[in-house]
Amino acid sequence: MEHQYHKLWEGFRIAAEPAMQRFAQSHTAPREQQLAKLNQIIESGKHTEFGRTHQFSAIHSYEDFAAHVPIADWQATSVWVDKVSHSSHPILSAESPLFFEPTSGSSAKRKLIPYTPQLLVEFQSAIIVWLASLYDACPAIANGRAYWSMSPQVQTIESTSNGTPIGCGSDIGYLRDSIVLPLLQSVLNPPGLNDDAHSSLYEWRIKTLVALIDADDLSMISVWSPTFLLTLLAPMLQACSSLTLADKEVLNTVRDNIKRHRLHAFDLACDSANFSALWPRLMVVSTWTSGPSQVYADRLAACFPQTNIVPKGLLATEGVVSISYGLTEHCPLALDSHFLEFLCEDGSVLLADDLQPGNRYQPLLTTGGGFYRYRLGDVVEASKLESTASVNSRSERSTDLLCINFIGRADTRCDLAGEKLDEKLVQTACKSLTDSGVSYVLVPNTDGTQPGYVLIVGEKNPDISKCMRDKAERGLMNIHHYAQAYKLGQIAPLELHSCANVAVLLQSAWESSGQVAGDYKPSVLVSSLPLAQAILKHCHAGTEAAQ
Repeated sequence: MEHQYHKLWEGFRIAAEPAMQRFAQSHTAPREQQLAKLNQIIESGKHTEFGRTHQFSAIHSYEDFAAHVPIADWQATSVWVDKVSHSSHPILSAESPLFFEPTSGSSAKRKLIPYTPQLLVEFQSAIIVWLASLYDACPAIANGRAYWSMSPQVQTIESTSNGTPIGCGSDIGYLRDSIVLPLLQSVLNPPGLNDDAHSSLYEWRIKTLVALIDADDLSMISVWSPTFLLTLLAPMLQACSSLTLADKEVLNTVRDNIKRHRLHAFDLACDSANFSALWPRLMVVSTWTSGPSQVYADRLAACFPQTNIVPKGLLATEGVVSISYGLTEHCPLALDSHFLEFLCEDGSVLLADDLQPGNRYQPLLTTGGGFYRYRLGDVVEASKLESTASVNSRSERSTDLLCINFIGRADTRCDLAGEKLDEKLVQTACKSLTDSGVSYVLVPNTDGTQPGYVLIVGEKNPDISKCMRDKAERGLMNIHHYAQAYKLGQIAPLELHSCANVAVLLQSAWESSGQVAGDYKPSVLVSSLPLAQAILKHCHAGTEAAQ
């Protein structure tokens, strides 16, 4: 069977070589490649309603494009997407969408992103380079099976008014007609994921954990959020400290269902919170590692000391900005997928080859799916990965790659009474917590007589957690608008909630609010009031259970 996996990966890698060459070329001549990509998109969109409205036929240069097409957020773009969902005529792109993919962001109202065949090709290009570069850097991932998180279907399949499906039915739908598809033969498919659409997340999680534990040849794990994996493993991680009745029930159920020859390794993992003996071949865990996800990725690193924790790139439902590359900590720009621009803090806009390492920007996407100069709302920091010949061992070429690191959301803002908090302000105010490696999140609370915030920290010692709260409040009071609102009595003093596992708390609240389990992206500030209410409800439930 091992030989079969090696053949699958080697066959994939041979087929991926043209994509790897295109990717390298896009970083060798980034401006030339990006302008060619823009010309293709403009030419394709000339006869769409959007193209006629914005005079695509008069666009002959990047400067023309910037003059004719304004930067757009979701509010502006959604007007056009709504037309796509009702019409059979080309609105945003020449191709009709295969399906609309709903986002699972923190806002109360979901977004529907049209997925055309060309947009799928652009996503697949990024996925191919990610997997091929990973195999080049770590061939041992072919020594066993992989687990790619496939979130359970928790919503009924719908259609738009013109009959286009909402959702592609399975994450595998992103890979249709792709050279990646044969690799799925080496991917672990836990039973129960698709057997019963109405099975509970509790049952699904147990079945997934049993399947993972039974896989003694597990060589790779790919999940989006580290909180997803930490929550999946939570009963085992907490077995060596304090277990709730629910965790005990999960552990007993898992123990009764795993293969007998796995019991010893399972018990070792539960006793030590170290999974090296349980999965000795596990070479890579691919997950978000930067920004607010860093503290949770560090927790995973402690659980898997023999494993490479490799960052995910910046992939949104709307498009891909950067990709994971080999085993490096850098994420190169996906220059051969979309046309990328970068909004500076002063309002000016740069192309990829003008980015300055250390400076921060907001990416703008122009895609084959019909989004033009679309502002994702993410903040990234530019960097550079030099001399990649050692990463890509199949080629003599040595290319400096233009890279970015995810910092956080630009639009994660909360304003209960004029305090105007955003994620960057909170990160600065709570720097002492970040530096100490403690997990935390600031959650708005509107249920009391006076609005305010609850600081949730992953620390059970009451003296230490109170000290953390005091430091955080002092930091928040350095924020002018927060201090003013507090002094005027418009917001209450900072409340404190301590818990053993912030990741599990946040993940559980996310899922209970109807979102896709694998899509939760950690933040240090919750801006969605419905999500905040779900988090605080779980806090209260946990407090009552402990009493």
